Formats: sequence, structure tokens, C-alpha cells
Amino acid sequence: MYKIGEFSKITGLSIKALRYYDKEGILVPSDRESDNAYRLYDAHNYKNALLIKRLRQLNFSISEIKDTLSLCVDEDDLHFILTEKKQLIQKEIEEKKELIEKINASVNTIIKEELLMNYEVKVEQIPSVQIASIRYVGKYEDCGKYAGKIFRSVKGKASGDFFNLYHELEYSEQADIEVCVPIKSAMSTSDINCRTLAEMKAITTIHKGRYENIGNAYKALFDYAKNNDYEVKTPIRDEYIKGPGMIFGGNPNKYITKIILPIKINEGDDS
Repeated sequence: MYKIGEFSKITGLSIKALRYYDKEGILVPSDRESDNAYRLYDAHNYKNALLIKRLRQLNFSISEIKDTLSLCVDEDDLHFILTEKKQLIQKEIEEKKELIEKINASVNTIIKEELLMNYEVKVEQIPSVQIASIRYVGKYEDCGKYAGKIFRSVKGKASGDFFNLYHELEYSEQADIEVCVPIKSAMSTSDINCRTLAEMKAITTIHKGRYENIGNAYKALFDYAKNNDYEVKTPIRDEYIKGPGMIFGGNPNKYITKIILPIKINEGDDS
């Protein structure tokens, strides 16, 4: 048996580290002196201490070390764990590479877009329109696949580019979205909803460029609404005048999106 000071010297682990590993349950002393509760370590502790030290050098987290110690009985088990760790690191490397590419693509555009984009806000009377639509709760990027499904269903009856209706005012990871395609005439289908959107008054603006910067356009619209005492209603509409295709994304710097915010004009406003 080794006291904690001796064990620290033998393993190269500080007393602070040994106490921490004891607290975390990954290197619990084999015994304690009953009189003063001094930690006592044995040969089995020594073997685990060397493994923990090596795993820490390989950047294993405490939770990963716990998992490793519970799963490993022999060297063959450890081989599988190390292989899995290598695969996780490789995945992280690929994700970091993708992030670097996004950063490189953004370095010269984000600031320029924010400084140069001048949003002209208009008050418009938006005419009624017949639509075929699918409403779902999910991610924003999923709208393209629903748009494709609608276009395939309506075929020659489509009369314009698709647009999204957002039935909630706030941003959400799981958003309430209705994907819509304007159609020439009413039609009947089991999995597509067909209806007419009523005429409405709205404030509008055009966003040119990447979707991740579209918040600047929304800011311009909300600022305009506040300055003119307009109440913004839902659903908000994003019309994709020019965007990605069904297969290829194309140049995101050339995307054109019209944003339409329905408004309620307070009584006495002459607008």
C-alpha cells in the first residue's frame, strides 16, 4: 500500500489531481486508514493511474476516461476505444475545416454587407394569392425539400416562385413554417393544402445576398414599424425571387429575397 504522497511521486500525478480523480470516481483509493482517512493505493490503482495519465495526454475528457475504465478489460478493448477516439477527432477535424472555409468565405463579405446594404422599406398592399402549401415544424433549411414536393405535385399549375410563411414572430430552432407555391387555379390533392391568402397591407424590403445575413433586413423592417407605430402581424412572408435550385445552391451572394411583414396601422394613420 502507498500513501498519497508516495503514490503521487510514483505516478507523477499531483496530490491535487489524485484527490480530484478520487472525487470523480475514476481513481478511488483501494483503502483508507480508519483513524485519519488517509488514502491508500495498491498495485491495481497504479495500473489505472498510468492508464489515466496516458489518456489525459491523449486529451481524453473525464467522462471519456470513466467510459474507458468501465469498458476496458484488456488491451484489445483499449485498442477499440482508441480507434473510436481517433475517429471522433477526425470528425472534429473535418468540422473545423468546414468552419475555416465558412470563416474564409465570410471574412471579406460580412462587414461589407452590413455596411453597404441599404434597405429601402415600402408600405405595400399585397394582393390575394392562391397557394398550394405544406406546413411543418422543423428546421429552416428543410423548406427546400417541401417546395420540391409541392412543385412536383402542382406541375404546370405553378404561377410563381415559392415563398415561406413564418407563423411565429420569433426565431426558433424548430420553427412553424408553411412552404407555399402560388398556383393558377384551385386544385385537389391529399397531401398538399390549397387555399387563398387574403389581401393585406405590409411593409416590405429586398435582401440581396446570403440568408445568414437576412437579419439585417428584418432589423430595417422592425425599426421602420416601430418608428411609424405599426403593429407587425404574422405570418411573415419570405419570397425567394432568386435562390438556390432544387439540386445546386448556386452563388449565395446573388440570392434575392423579398421580405413581407403584415402590419396593422393604428387608427388616425393616413398611410
